[in-house]
Amino acid sequence: MKVTSVGSEQKRPAMAGRWVGKVSGGGMTEQENAELWRLRMRWLGIYHVAMADGVWCAKRYHDVTHVLTANTVGGLAEQIQHDYAELA
Repeated sequence: MKVTSVGSEQKRPAMAGRWVGKVSGGGMTEQENAELWRLRMRWLGIYHVAMADGVWCAKRYHDVTHVLTANTVGGLAEQIQHDYAELA
């Protein structure tokens, strides 16, 4: 997997084969970008969160075959919370 460095952060490709975030634009609105970063920071080290083509996705860091998807950030946040509760 190719890892690129932007500033002090390392960026990895998103689940759909490309990194989606403020650095690359990705066709995201500022609100979507802010929501993406909030969700990433909340679940840092537990889930990798991305948004591509209007679909919000999360993968567990320790089990990348387990994928959660939703059409909204709120829907994905709810799925992550339920999924995480099942891990406990």
